[in-house]
Amino acid sequence: MALHVHTDGSGRAESGVAASDVAFFGRDTEVALIEAAIDRAKAGSGGFVILDGPPGAGRSKLLSLATELGVRREMRVLRATGHESERGLAFGGALQLFEKELEREDPAERASLLSGAAALASPLLSAGPQAAPDDDPAPSIVHGLYRLSCHLSQRSALLICVDDAHAMDLGTLQFLLYLSHRLDDVPALVLAAANVETMRPEVSGLVRDPRVTHIRLGPLSPSGTARWLRETGFPDAEDEFCDACHAVTGGDRYYLRELARELEQQGVGHTAADVPDVAQIAPLGVSDAVLLRLARLGPGAVELAEAINTLGAGCELRHAAALAGLDPDDAGRLAERMVAARLVRGAGRLAFTQPIVASSLEAYRTPASRAQAHLAAARMLRTTGRRMP
Repeated sequence: MALHVHTDGSGRAESGVAASDVAFFGRDTEVALIEAAIDRAKAGSGGFVILDGPPGAGRSKLLSLATELGVRREMRVLRATGHESERGLAFGGALQLFEKELEREDPAERASLLSGAAALASPLLSAGPQAAPDDDPAPSIVHGLYRLSCHLSQRSALLICVDDAHAMDLGTLQFLLYLSHRLDDVPALVLAAANVETMRPEVSGLVRDPRVTHIRLGPLSPSGTARWLRETGFPDAEDEFCDACHAVTGGDRYYLRELARELEQQGVGHTAADVPDVAQIAPLGVSDAVLLRLARLGPGAVELAEAINTLGAGCELRHAAALAGLDPDDAGRLAERMVAARLVRGAGRLAFTQPIVASSLEAYRTPASRAQAHLAAARMLRTTGRRMP
């Protein structure tokens, strides 16, 4: 049976990791699982771990910690990061993993690593990335990359770290899926950080594979939020203040960290009387992060989010699409991506998952642009017989 781990982040951060870093707070179980998988790989028994969570869950932070642990244990560490703009390049992620590593070797060692069945990967490594074919990636290259991984692991235990795997090209994901079935006696560990909800259906078997450890990185619980606030910069925080911080951020670790910084900089108190101030603050870091997340979802995502913000929670998708000037089908696809990215909830009727997302978008608008947007919305809704909420 596959190992699935899901914690709510209500525990204390130990394991030598600073409690002030919210990405690691309450993550003793996750860190221990990663350390144990690294130790098993060093001992000759490979494994595959997926760090699954939406943006802001701390996936990349845990991956960086694993990289540091691997370096300390003298493993050979290979890294790659998925990019939406490169999803159409066949095996682009695999090239990130292996190309520079092979370039560091002398010609004789490189020839040895690419000997036997590993030579099947040579055309990729010599020609570079190509446009991805419409059908399945070349199985010979997939097998060649697997044999190359085995050869590398014979020199020293191998740690393969893949960030944003949900945005990786299909060829690389097929290689990782192929590798996951063959790691029992290979001193290699694959750590893939991903938002599994947005992964390609062709590799959904990774999550169901009994040999894969699936760690779900959930948001902080209300008690976890309160504990982190009190153990860092707000030791005297009252319950109502902590509840407000959790309500505004939804327990998203990145949003919470940025909110705490802004509260401290503005000198906001930590009592029940300060709750209204918590709801009004829109940290610049959150605004930048939200706009970046939206931009990565594709053209029109920022405009659709701004339309949702103007129309208010519970607005209809068709109205938001019209206000954003988007084709309804395009808006529907963007809305699905926004839901998967945990920025928006709902289907026909939409709302932001956390109030801080709405306030961060609002912070970028001038009073004039805000008034103009509401006027455009009122005119649009008048034609449908609806009113602004």
